[in-house]
Amino acid sequence: MSLPVAAALFDLTTTRAEDALERLVDAHLLRSPAPGRYQMHDLLRLFAREQAQQEEPAAEREAALERLVRYYLVTAQEAVILLDPSRPVPMRSVVEGVNRSLPFKSRKEADAWLEAEHANLVATVTHAVTQTDSVARYAVWLTQPLQWFLYPRARTQDLQTINELALGAARRLGDPESEALALNNLSAAHWLHRRYDEMRACLESALAVWRGLGDHRGEQRSLCNLADALTELELYEEAISVQERQLSAARELGDRVAELTGLANLGRAYQGLGRTSEALACFEQSLEHARRIGDANHEGYALYEIGVLKSEIGAATMDQEMIEEGWAEIERALPVCMQRETYTSWRGHAWSAFFPVCMSMGATWDSGNPVRF
Repeated sequence: MSLPVAAALFDLTTTRAEDALERLVDAHLLRSPAPGRYQMHDLLRLFAREQAQQEEPAAEREAALERLVRYYLVTAQEAVILLDPSRPVPMRSVVEGVNRSLPFKSRKEADAWLEAEHANLVATVTHAVTQTDSVARYAVWLTQPLQWFLYPRARTQDLQTINELALGAARRLGDPESEALALNNLSAAHWLHRRYDEMRACLESALAVWRGLGDHRGEQRSLCNLADALTELELYEEAISVQERQLSAARELGDRVAELTGLANLGRAYQGLGRTSEALACFEQSLEHARRIGDANHEGYALYEIGVLKSEIGAATMDQEMIEEGWAEIERALPVCMQRETYTSWRGHAWSAFFPVCMSMGATWDSGNPVRF
């Protein structure tokens, strides 16, 4: 646990919390493996838990847990937005009463914090969703920024676990917005595992909730993901119909990122039907939109898709010039996708193809040492 997290838990300033923790280190009741981080021996942790349950009033334990979850929520939101500002992370306003002692100065700091706290964040969600409604609600909200840390790193078990827990808690709390978000986010775990039928079921359930809420923005996001699932299931005509509905919604909302994403997805569905000219037109429109709004992330996607499609057309028609054009587009995509601001986003999509191959080879995941690009 980090010092700022401990300060939030104890409801102390970081200075007073550090004094208390260092005294415990001196008494050999805590370890400090790195400056500002503290660990407790497993047996001492069990003893401390038993003592807290026996000696501390339930209301005080609940208040401490709520402070912890609120702190994690605020800090995780800030970290994830810094890592990838394009992600649709709901920003929950829970600043009141939260120790804001950990401002991030860079993306590197934000990433390092999420990595260091990863196990604690997941454990906090797992415990807190089973507690009182007030605590559980914050835990459900915490899963939403964590989605965009776990997904690009293919932390599939954690991704599935926290979203299944969030889904159950959201339904118990009567929170349909969080229910729809959990269904949408759970579909990403199925995407990584290539369980496209399960992905489709999640997204169709999410759509029903969004429509009941009249939330057109949430609906268009789930429509975009559903079209992806239908394309992977080779239901191309249905995918095109869904994607056209998503594109119409994105344009009505003025969401340019959603529009260019939808165009790329529509291109893949046309490609599946062998309608290559229409596919190429979609990819080129997506590229044009990405460049117009300065979105390097989706510019890289579009260049890659154009390159692959041209290479496939060239191979099918024995057109060496077209093959070379395709490779040139892919080569242009590579430096874009390796830019610092696009790298993390690309990893999630790359893992969606790479992960099932590794699984079939018996690779071990979520073991603390995942394979990394």
